[in-house]
Amino acid sequence: MRSLIYVPVIHEEADLGSLAAVANSQGLEICGESEWQNHRKTVALFWNRISDYFEKIDADGLEIFQDGLPVGGELAHRIIREGAKRGSINYRIVLDLINRGGIIKKTEDLALLQQELQRTHRLSTEDSHGKAERSIFRNRLTGDRLMADRDRFTAETINKTLERRGVLFMGAFHQVKPYLNGDIDVLELKEIKKVRNYFKTLYMPVTRKSMATLSDYMVSHISP
Repeated sequence: MRSLIYVPVIHEEADLGSLAAVANSQGLEICGESEWQNHRKTVALFWNRISDYFEKIDADGLEIFQDGLPVGGELAHRIIREGAKRGSINYRIVLDLINRGGIIKKTEDLALLQQELQRTHRLSTEDSHGKAERSIFRNRLTGDRLMADRDRFTAETINKTLERRGVLFMGAFHQVKPYLNGDIDVLELKEIKKVRNYFKTLYMPVTRKSMATLSDYMVSHISP
């Protein structure tokens, strides 16, 4: 039986490129200074736990699938190295796995990624006078379709190319798992549902206790 470690990714500012400033500004506006800074600390600790886990596992022959990566081989190595230099902890973890014998593989479809990037940039540049809200509703169907197409493509790639044991780093709101073949044993390194719930509570009014409980889970240690 094949096995896959599934890491529900929280994208850091280093992963967002030109969209980082927009994401940070919106986060501050929605959550407030104190809550947003707590969130950033939670994200940092979350990635520390992920990093600690992968430092302890045998990386030799581990097949690596990465959110947003439409190529494999040397070009993929270069993309990972550049991302690690920019400060992405996700890419630093992947680079370390590669250096210890991991195999980076093509994960996504380039055309679908380009469509997603264009849509995201379009939404991020809408003005703040109601237009952004209307744009979100107008583009929701397109966004849902794009994400579903990306998830199916990623799952099919893993179904076809995973030989023995691998890891998938994928955004927490993606739905790749339902499309994976039944002969692949999936280990959620952090429960996908709980990571999604953390984000949902971050951006809506909740009790301080609810947020604290989810934050504690996000930064909890992971047993090897």
